[in-house]
Amino acid sequence: MLADPRHPAESTSTRNESVLNVALDHGKASGVIKSHGLP
Repeated sequence: MLADPRHPAESTSTRNESVLNVALDHGKASGVIKSHGLP
């Protein structure tokens, strides 16, 4: 999916949030988050 050139900042923020959410979900599933002492 290409970023909307009319809202580059918003598109980047949304994409970054999606990546972070996936990374956090994967981290929780693999126990990485717990090993760092985060809730």
